[in-house]
Amino acid sequence: MDHPGDPAVCNGINDPGGPRRCPSQRGDRRRDYRRALYAAQKAAATQNPTGPDVDALAPAMLPSDDDVAEATAAVAAAWSAYQTMETAENAQRYESAVRCVGALMATQIDHQVANELDATEITHIESQREQLDADIDALSRDQKAYAERLHTLSGKVRYMSSEERGEAQQEINTRHGELHQRAALLSARRRELEDAMMRRGTKEGQIASATLARYRPYGTSTTQIHPTSSARAHTLIAQASQSFPDSWMEAASRGLPMVVKESSARAFYNSRSRLSINEINEFDYSDDPSEEQSWRTRKEMPATPDKNPHDRVAELGYPRGTAKWVPVRDEDKRWRWKLRLTDNRTQILSEMRVPNSKSSPESSHRTSVHELSHRVEAHQPSLPVACIAFRERRTTSPDGTRHPVERYAKGEYVRPDDFVTSYVGKDYESSVHTEVLSMGMESVFAGSRGSLKGYFGHKPDPEHRNLILGLCASV
Repeated sequence: MDHPGDPAVCNGINDPGGPRRCPSQRGDRRRDYRRALYAAQKAAATQNPTGPDVDALAPAMLPSDDDVAEATAAVAAAWSAYQTMETAENAQRYESAVRCVGALMATQIDHQVANELDATEITHIESQREQLDADIDALSRDQKAYAERLHTLSGKVRYMSSEERGEAQQEINTRHGELHQRAALLSARRRELEDAMMRRGTKEGQIASATLARYRPYGTSTTQIHPTSSARAHTLIAQASQSFPDSWMEAASRGLPMVVKESSARAFYNSRSRLSINEINEFDYSDDPSEEQSWRTRKEMPATPDKNPHDRVAELGYPRGTAKWVPVRDEDKRWRWKLRLTDNRTQILSEMRVPNSKSSPESSHRTSVHELSHRVEAHQPSLPVACIAFRERRTTSPDGTRHPVERYAKGEYVRPDDFVTSYVGKDYESSVHTEVLSMGMESVFAGSRGSLKGYFGHKPDPEHRNLILGLCASV
């Protein structure tokens, strides 16, 4: 298992010198490092066969494009070695190489963030968070005092006169109303502050996407979803797609079509669901343009067209569905008859649930990125290998024993480690699905969990951030 104090090196499986430093230094520094590497290798080899930690130190200077290209080539070599021999050690070498690329990208992105965004915005949000925490603590103390007062009055009420009981009841009602109002206001402030945190993180995520786009097509391809999905669902998926490499979105468009539904219930992604789908398709009145008729107003149209709808279905080759004529106003603002076919049947499709319109735009975006990540990992076999290797390494002690399983929720179990949230350590007992990619993508590109940088009271996790950025840059 890697430790934060280890030197910042990457695994170079095809390098005769063994593990190598992230290619962020040149000239004398690189040569000095090589001279010292032999002793470090001897010390590390007996403890960690996959090499020391790549996340412990940031590159000493801004990485060049050549640095990124060299590290990306190492990822390709590590993946090739894993495909040749699918061992846990090769998976760890691959994951380490990915994090090496991520460390370089993180340095470039942080440099751009410092140049493009106002650092005082974080300070301002942080001060608001501290004030909110203080106000929540004050409310908690007042609620406790209210409960104690209520207990005291309950013991005395039998000895009170009717007037005294009325006064006591008025006191209780007034105090209860005040506390309830304060709690509601604090809850609203908390939601607004969370949205502000995510807005800031999303700005950094957009800079990350722009930086990654220097090295591969990025954020310009939208994964395809089923046409019965709502217009808002289409918009959410289009926005979320901007956080992913184009090749990932193209891969996610393959396989079973995906229906995206809005709901106030918990979001999820299911690769196979049996769904009742109501497909609607519209066709022109005739394949022959000379038979088409149009009218200036709806009142001018006849009650029904001359052609029987079943005759038009025959002309179309008998597509599935119930047919009827409907009046439609086209782009030229003239009315025409269209044949509408409604086909209601049960199909096996992929299903994604996203928040409905009651959820804030920031929360909806975060959840869409999260669930789309689950869709992606099912169609990119190189992603789960790195994510599972990362989770296994982080939840395994140096002596090889696994961290104990803890209950997270009903039917959900995690190995907590020191992740930004224990949910990252959820084990699906699957060779495909984890929460490593989904939680990481929503943090880095949608600003949740302090962007994995330790913002707003969250724990920083540079390893997890480097893994996500490395995957986005090189896989």
